[in-house]
Amino acid sequence: MAGRRRHGFAAFSSYAYPAPADFADAKVMPDGAHFDPKLGEFLLPYDVVRQSVDPEVALTAFPESTYLVAADVGHWDPMAIDCPTGVPRRPRPFLSQVGATARRRGA
Repeated sequence: MAGRRRHGFAAFSSYAYPAPADFADAKVMPDGAHFDPKLGEFLLPYDVVRQSVDPEVALTAFPESTYLVAADVGHWDPMAIDCPTGVPRRPRPFLSQVGATARRRGA
């Protein structure tokens, strides 16, 4: 969560690097989230989450929607960057680029 010193209110932040063209112009969820051109990232004010009907849904929607927007406008290959959810307290094994390519191809 980003602090008040940077923009005057408590907020969650999300960014893509390098930022795809049109990323800043995209609409993300939930309502109240917005792109801050000075910071170069999307912000979701804490108060928006706190005052929502379902704070967990609001907070979960924010990173998911910014990821989907970045993947869409950046023409990213989701198979190249998505990974399955791991087991708690057990890191996923490191996959080399060769292993990741083979996994995408179903090898």
